[in-house]
Amino acid sequence: MSTADARRKLLLAAVSFLETGHTPTTRELTERAGVNIAAVNYHFKSKDNLLAQAVDHAVLHSFQTWIDTELTPGPPAARLRHLLRHLTDSHRDLPHICRAQIQNLALKDEPERAAEVLFDLLMALLTELVPQWPDDRRRAAALSLQASITFLSLFHPRFTPMTGIHVDSAPDRDAWVDTLLLNHGLPTGAH
Repeated sequence: MSTADARRKLLLAAVSFLETGHTPTTRELTERAGVNIAAVNYHFKSKDNLLAQAVDHAVLHSFQTWIDTELTPGPPAARLRHLLRHLTDSHRDLPHICRAQIQNLALKDEPERAAEVLFDLLMALLTELVPQWPDDRRRAAALSLQASITFLSLFHPRFTPMTGIHVDSAPDRDAWVDTLLLNHGLPTGAH
C-alpha cells in the first residue's frame, strides 16, 4: 500500500468515526483503515491532528461537492439560498462532524480552511448579489450567515425547542433560510 493510500484510508476511517460522534482510539482508527499503528504519527504527527484534518476533509468535501454540482450560472440570490440550504442540511445530517469543526476552530489561532472556504463562497455570492454594498457590510452579512448556520450544529438537539423550527421539516428549513436572508436585507431567491 502506498503512503498516499494509507493517509487516505486513515482520513476516511476518522471521518466514519466522527460521523457517529465517537472519538476513536488510535488502535480503532488503524484497524478500521487497515494500516499499521505507526502510520498515524508518520502521516499526521498525532491522532488529534488526524481527527482535525478528517473534519476539514469532510467539510471541504461537502463544499466541493456543492461547488462542483450546484454552483452553476443562475441568479445569485437563488444560488445563495441553495448554498445556505445545503449547509443547513449538512449541519442537520452531520452534526458531530460540524461540531468537531467548530471545536477545532475554537482551539486554533488561525482560521480553519473549511471556514475560509465558506466565508469566501458567501463573499463571492454577496459581491455578485449586492455589489452596491460596501465590503464591510458584505463581510458582516457573510459572517452573520455563517454563524447562524453554525448555530444549528451547536444546538442541534435543542434547535427546535429554541427556535420553533423543525429541522427535519424541509419547509421549516426553507423558511428559516429565507428569514436569515430577509433579516440581512437580501432577496430569498425562492421560486
